[in-house]
Amino acid sequence: MTLEGYFVIGVILIMIVALIYDLMRPGLLLFSALMVLMATGVVSSEESLAGFSNKGMLTVAVLFIVSEGVRQTGALNILARAFLPKRRGKFPITLTKILLPVSALSAFLNNTPVVIIFAPMIKNWAERMNLSPQKFLIPLSYATILGGMCTLIGTSTNLVVHGLMLDNGLQGLNMFELGKVGIWVAFFGFLYMGIVGHKLLPGEKNNLRKNRNDYKEYFLDATLPENSPLVGEEINNGRTHALKNITIHRTNKSTAVKEGLFCKKRTS
Repeated sequence: MTLEGYFVIGVILIMIVALIYDLMRPGLLLFSALMVLMATGVVSSEESLAGFSNKGMLTVAVLFIVSEGVRQTGALNILARAFLPKRRGKFPITLTKILLPVSALSAFLNNTPVVIIFAPMIKNWAERMNLSPQKFLIPLSYATILGGMCTLIGTSTNLVVHGLMLDNGLQGLNMFELGKVGIWVAFFGFLYMGIVGHKLLPGEKNNLRKNRNDYKEYFLDATLPENSPLVGEEINNGRTHALKNITIHRTNKSTAVKEGLFCKKRTS
């Protein structure tokens, strides 16, 4: 290997370390590495700009714009609320009902916005169903990957390979050509996640609903305005009509306008 080859390896290693420690934004970091290689004569200006003219890369950029537009419309939020189960069932069936629509969407949209939108919604849904969100978030990511393998535009690497094939005189890939293999990979991937994979993930059932009689204690100072409905209201057995589920204990420093309050409130 020549000295030039060792220099390229050194630049790549430094770039990887900078990415790991998040020293700069990834785009700026990759562009800086390209500028270093171009300034030292390792790559020519034509070679450095060739990637920006690749049809596959341009298609990837357009797909990011389309995905962001779909996200801004809120259509994915409506779809998520429609297919999320309204009641709990057997875990493999519930997991499949959630991941199949996500996988189908990721076949035509970029994976990143799909995960960003569905992750918090699935997390909130799992907590309402008394299920562990940890059992769903990693399968969510895998579902987008499996769906992206089924079409040409499902993931960025498919488009890059398609562009390289065209540049080398090959025919390229059709829209659903990868689905001949990708659908089978997705099928066995869902089968594995539904039967075996979820058992290897951490997380147990959410027990918050079981402890309905638990209390948390809150200490606070409340300043009441002069026109507050609480001023002059009689406290019977530590409770008032305006403050439900809160028990009030007067302190020795209470005044007509400002009172020190000790409140005990239900968590449920």
